[in-house]
Amino acid sequence: MPPAFKTLFGGKAPHQHSFLYGGVAEAPTADKISSAQALIKNIQQFIKTRMVPDTELIAKVYNDYFEIGKTTENFLSFGLFRFGIRNEEVLSKSGALRKNTLEKLNISLINEEVPHSWFEKDYELHPSPYKENGYSYVKTVKYEGDFFQVGPLAPMIITGQYSGGTSTMDRIYARTLESLLIAELIEKWLKKLQPGPPPISQKKEIVNRKVTAVTDAMRGTLLHNAEVANEEVLKYNIITPTVWNFSPKDSKGRRGPVENALVGTIIENSDEIYTVLGRIIRSFDPCLNCGTHVLTKKEDRKRNN
Repeated sequence: MPPAFKTLFGGKAPHQHSFLYGGVAEAPTADKISSAQALIKNIQQFIKTRMVPDTELIAKVYNDYFEIGKTTENFLSFGLFRFGIRNEEVLSKSGALRKNTLEKLNISLINEEVPHSWFEKDYELHPSPYKENGYSYVKTVKYEGDFFQVGPLAPMIITGQYSGGTSTMDRIYARTLESLLIAELIEKWLKKLQPGPPPISQKKEIVNRKVTAVTDAMRGTLLHNAEVANEEVLKYNIITPTVWNFSPKDSKGRRGPVENALVGTIIENSDEIYTVLGRIIRSFDPCLNCGTHVLTKKEDRKRNN
């Protein structure tokens, strides 16, 4: 959701301006709905007159980028835009697409490991940044033992809204098309939205002590897992989209999606090595805050995880 919409319907920054459990405290007034409709019109105009034509031009000029940065055909999506009394319905279906076969999603089959990450087996930071065979602060995450690519290309292929390949340009193209589709959906939903009181209904008692929630975010599949006791959070784990795509090698030496996409890239001009590889990497739209750590020079170095 665009930040401007979060401001209108979620609340003021720096407070949480996304959606909270039980709804939001901001009432959808007539003026807010009108402002949102004007905003989405401007966004659609930008996408149609700038983003789509620019993407088509880039795809034409750099058509060789349809041949580089290819990954396996394993795609994963948690689904997008849930609705229904218990969020049991989903507009964009979820699933694990493996070798052209779409499998029903089972989140219990998701596994994290750290053979090449600077973590211990219990996911505590390794006492030294020089763990043998370690080269990343990103963990390795797989689904039923295999690596899967996530991001706009995944749901677009899973839902049959994109029939291209798995290259650098395919990821860029799919992201543009998804932006247009979402903008059109938002306009449709705003027309149905009626002014009324704040849509919030929160329970006073904790319903579940342990829960896993999943959805598709801008960069792909997002998982949050929490365990609570005595109103305190005991454990909280997040698997972000970038972790899926930037997973380092697993215990068998197999590479994750981004590493796989880089292998075999032919660079004819050595001056373009960072340009070509950079474009492949950026086509995954990385957000590597989860892999950023600050180290002190002292032996008892502390890390900001």
